[in-house]
Amino acid sequence: MSLKLVQCSKLKAPPSHIPNNLVQLDDESLLYASGKQIMIFSPRAATDAVFLTCSSPVVHFSAVPAMPGIGLLEPIILVCSEDGCQVYRSSTYLTTITAPAGVVFTVCHVAVLPGPPSSPYVVLLFGGTDGTLFSTTCGTHNLAKESKPVLSSRMLRNGITCIDANIHSASSSTTTVVTGDTAGALVAWSSNLEPRLVLGTASDTDCAVCVRLLPNNQHAAAGYVSGKWRLFECVSGSLLMEVGAHSRGVSVMAYDTQKNQLITIGEDKMLEVWNVEDKSGSAVRSCCVEIPGNGFISPTGLAVHRGGGALATFYDVPYLYEFR
Repeated sequence: MSLKLVQCSKLKAPPSHIPNNLVQLDDESLLYASGKQIMIFSPRAATDAVFLTCSSPVVHFSAVPAMPGIGLLEPIILVCSEDGCQVYRSSTYLTTITAPAGVVFTVCHVAVLPGPPSSPYVVLLFGGTDGTLFSTTCGTHNLAKESKPVLSSRMLRNGITCIDANIHSASSSTTTVVTGDTAGALVAWSSNLEPRLVLGTASDTDCAVCVRLLPNNQHAAAGYVSGKWRLFECVSGSLLMEVGAHSRGVSVMAYDTQKNQLITIGEDKMLEVWNVEDKSGSAVRSCCVEIPGNGFISPTGLAVHRGGGALATFYDVPYLYEFR
């Protein structure tokens, strides 16, 4: 596989410097944050617009698309800001979930589980500055009533910097959530927020920046400030691979489930694609693309293009880059 930059689409607002600042909402649109606004971008129309406006600057956000098959008729958006985590049904504000005293929510994740007919359950996850993972689960009809996380657990005391989840069951004992922290450690969690084990600990100077739990829920990949990315086995906690892929920090990563490929972008202006062997957990580099432009860039968002390739955003650069 070989990728190249094929298009740069002008954005009306420059992307903020926050984790994972590009979320695929559905087949036709993506979301990114700029200041207090969540913007919606359509690659087909090559244009963007304001989707919703928050009361304070966005720190992190997550979204799930509408799923009519299980009764979710509108997307759910979860936004972390200085005021807590705001929950939206499409662009309609529902409620704010506040963090406990002395804790700030730094990252969030939203997932949807099938429930009674036309009433799926929504799982909201929040990572805190004290290393605690918070969660609340409720039916879509109760979303507007939630005001605080109802379940929390802590494995380490380092602030959570990144989170990913593949939640398919509310009672699964297998790894369904992975978090990374400021000391470079990854923690694997079950869906009921029982911390299962620490997958790996780097030096105190090698913060985990991004993490992806692979679809089989058996392997997790994480990118670090050092420019390395690591692949772990979630059951044993074994380090399967350590790759010094980038000369500067790995800022964002995405996983193409159709092709079993991990895509990374570092602050060295390189995009790399890795073929992942699902069973063994090994990876082989497929291609490497240098991102054009002068000076330092800071990648903030990366998403897999539904038609193949990748879409990326960079801090304070008002363009969406398309690689095919």
